[in-house]
Amino acid sequence: MNNVIQMSANGKPPSRTEIEQLEYLMHLLSDLTDDETEVSISKEEEEPKGGGFEPPKFPKPAEIVAGFDEHIIGQDDAKRIIAIAIYNHLKRVNNPDIDGLRKSNIMLVGSTGTGKTLFAQTIANTMGVPLAIADATSLTEAGYVGEDVETVLEKLLTVTDGDVKLAQKGIIYIDEIDKICCRDNLNGKKDVSGEGVQHALLKLIEGTNATVKIGSGHEQKKVVVDTSNILFIVGGAFSGLERIAAKRNSKGANGIGFAARVETLESKDAAPDLSSITIDDLRNFGMIPELLGRIPNLAKLKTLDVDALKRILTEPKNAITKHFESLVQLDGSTIAFTDETLTRVAEKAIENGTGARGLQTILEQDLMEIMFNAEEGKHHEI
Repeated sequence: MNNVIQMSANGKPPSRTEIEQLEYLMHLLSDLTDDETEVSISKEEEEPKGGGFEPPKFPKPAEIVAGFDEHIIGQDDAKRIIAIAIYNHLKRVNNPDIDGLRKSNIMLVGSTGTGKTLFAQTIANTMGVPLAIADATSLTEAGYVGEDVETVLEKLLTVTDGDVKLAQKGIIYIDEIDKICCRDNLNGKKDVSGEGVQHALLKLIEGTNATVKIGSGHEQKKVVVDTSNILFIVGGAFSGLERIAAKRNSKGANGIGFAARVETLESKDAAPDLSSITIDDLRNFGMIPELLGRIPNLAKLKTLDVDALKRILTEPKNAITKHFESLVQLDGSTIAFTDETLTRVAEKAIENGTGARGLQTILEQDLMEIMFNAEEGKHHEI
């Protein structure tokens, strides 16, 4: 090429053969340059930083627990169990090409007012995923009066405005799951009315393509929803489950004479202790083994004491006392709650057996006079 350029500079036109050689070399150089560019781009795309591993972009378990702490008081053990299950679920949903990753469905066991529904709502809010809440007591087998199990998918599609893809990564919380357990009735026979519902739920929870109706009237249509990646959370109070666990743990429960275990009035009045329950206890309570096998994570929620209920009244972002403070401020007044009032409200909630769920009702009654006679520029202390 230098010879051709030199001859051109000397005023002698290059020969046809030299021109063809120059064109060939220029095309060859152009092809080599394009190939190198493509190789460098492909390598950059195929080899992410960090030695080929790209860390997940969703929150780690510790960060999920920190989000729970802003809204839920106590229940530290349950928070850790649920956070790990949520984290594993997010990894599974975001890596569909990896085989062998099983669903991390969760069962919440706790008495009324311990925060089962609040956990589900907080998960949906902090994770930014759609949540549908259903009640197991309204579910029946197909063909019977009541709601079919597929209605829980209809509720999820309603939340997502019919977006099937978004719904297939959502969360379904089924409350009162203990109400469909197969238990002994008053005649000592097994009440199998809930067993069929459990089998129907089993298909949804383990993953299936379900046909669901959305819309109404002439706009109603059927869509197919794949439930493989939907996270199912079930919860229930399981009243009496602690007695099943106690019977299993105590050897002399059915003895006579000196071997008999005496049950005092104090033990009957005490809050149910669910810390020692097992999967076998849930099976003996009336849940079918197949369904229990599809819900691997068991979170036991502790009964809330007075101190925990007082913290619930004041500490969370959406605390009930903050709610009433805002309402009074809209009237141009202020309100302060004394420690005595908080203690009395917490004790009343425990006495009523409502837990945290009954706190607002009690305060509503206490503040009825203040709310009715709303005044501007006044300070209230109760």
